[in-house]
Amino acid sequence: MRPVFEILALVVGLFMVAFGAWLTQRSTLPAWMKNGVVKWPLGNNLTPAVIHKQGASSVLIGIACLAAWTLHLFTPRSAAAWSAIAGTVLVLAIGLYFYVGSLLTSRRL
Repeated sequence: MRPVFEILALVVGLFMVAFGAWLTQRSTLPAWMKNGVVKWPLGNNLTPAVIHKQGASSVLIGIACLAAWTLHLFTPRSAAAWSAIAGTVLVLAIGLYFYVGSLLTSRRL
């Protein structure tokens, strides 16, 4: 079961980085997120600032996922490894901060 989670973490991390870069570049959500089954939870209050924050949070969370995957596979448990893990958690926290900020920004509009 462990290899399944390792491969899933790699795929999710790569997808999040790519999708976040795409969101940041395009400044708009794809059509399948604007309407339909997977509608954006906050409706149509989407400015480029909200989309940029979503893209930045996706990139940061994807990087944290990839870093955690790399640290889990290739690093022995040493003091340097624990420092790297702390850095990964910090990047994840910054990504979550951007995500919550985008939700609050879209609710204020």
